[in-house]
Amino acid sequence: MNAEDTGLEISCTWEIINSKHVSDAVTFSIGSCKTENDSLENIVNVDTCIHLINRGNGPTELKLGLGCMKSFNIRKISVVSEARIIELFGKCEEYITTVHADFFDECEDMSVYIAETEIPQPTSECYLKFARLRRKDEMWLYGIHITFDKADPIFMRHPSVNFQNVNRILKDSGHQLTEKAEKCKKFLQLYGSFLDPNKTQNKVPDPQILMKMFEAEYLAQQNPLSSKAKTVSKCITEMLPGFSASMKDKNGTEEATALSKETENNIKFDNVAFVLKQIIDKKFNELEKTLMVNVEEKFKELERKQNEKLNLIISKIEELKMVMSSKGPEG
Repeated sequence: MNAEDTGLEISCTWEIINSKHVSDAVTFSIGSCKTENDSLENIVNVDTCIHLINRGNGPTELKLGLGCMKSFNIRKISVVSEARIIELFGKCEEYITTVHADFFDECEDMSVYIAETEIPQPTSECYLKFARLRRKDEMWLYGIHITFDKADPIFMRHPSVNFQNVNRILKDSGHQLTEKAEKCKKFLQLYGSFLDPNKTQNKVPDPQILMKMFEAEYLAQQNPLSSKAKTVSKCITEMLPGFSASMKDKNGTEEATALSKETENNIKFDNVAFVLKQIIDKKFNELEKTLMVNVEEKFKELERKQNEKLNLIISKIEELKMVMSSKGPEG
């Protein structure tokens, strides 16, 4: 089995310096065919070892992206490298798990660690982040083995959110959902129930309504759209069947309208920023004037008190001179 059979696309943030491609480090197997393909001798050989280095002109973190373009999902990943910790992220870069690699061997200033993890919800795309390296800007990746599952055609046509996995991540993180996030979660659960043919035969709700809800909520808080919001839109697009096709049909008219709205929102934002700057400048000027008046009054008061003390001292000296002169030399 090779990369072309799965449509696997692999990306890496660091440079390879031993005349190889990152795909050379990857081997594959199908999950239904349980073999020993993920054993160490089948993962690592002379051809799979690649030397990665960070020359300082790119991302400092070493990340590996795995994306399957055909009807396969990634279920299990085995990695042999110099990294002691590997973090796994999903297709929307959401955190999934952290794997602490097991030490295997060390030879000629090179370490070998083995990390293995099964993805709770098999996915067509994920990211690996390598941490705790032996050297800060250099790492040997000896080999990666990916176990695929055949994607169910039903779930390919009607993808949905695995709320068991969502609840597990929320529980592990210890964070509580906000009121708006909880409403969104309930809405998605309701939407998912419409996609299950075993539960309902009702008509599937229009996914564009959901997108408009997100856009309206987001634009009310922030503008322009950030990269994180675009990532959320991408996930929702993949999650809602028929959304991409319906959006393409309306792109001709909606792109111009969206551009016009975005321009208008940007102008409004600039006006608000200008007015806010004027208000802040005015407040600072008033504060500066008040401060200067207070300082001047304090200085005047201090000067007055010092003059009074000096006058008192001078008067005392004059009195002392008069007393001494009245007594004369005999006194």
